Amino acid sequence: MLVLEKPPSEGGKPLAGKTVRIQVYGTGPEPASRAEYSARPFFRYETTTDGRGHFAFDRVVDGPGELEVEAAREGPYHSCS
Repeated sequence: MLVLEKPPSEGGKPLAGKTVRIQVYGTGPEPASRAEYSARPFFRYETTTDGRGHFAFDRVVDGPGELEVEAAREGPYHSCS
């Protein structure tokens, strides 16, 4: 479960209406052989922040991943792992 203590912001203002993506990599134990690898090595989810910068993902597979939030200034995303 990913919990943010406060919504993403820029200069103290919430990032409203911004795209948020989470990409989860390789879930479960590593297969014994290459033939057992899943055809889908990662899962990507996308949502949009509300007027207060809040967002939620209803269902996300377990595993390590990255969270990206659309930047308010130049450049596509702020990213954290």
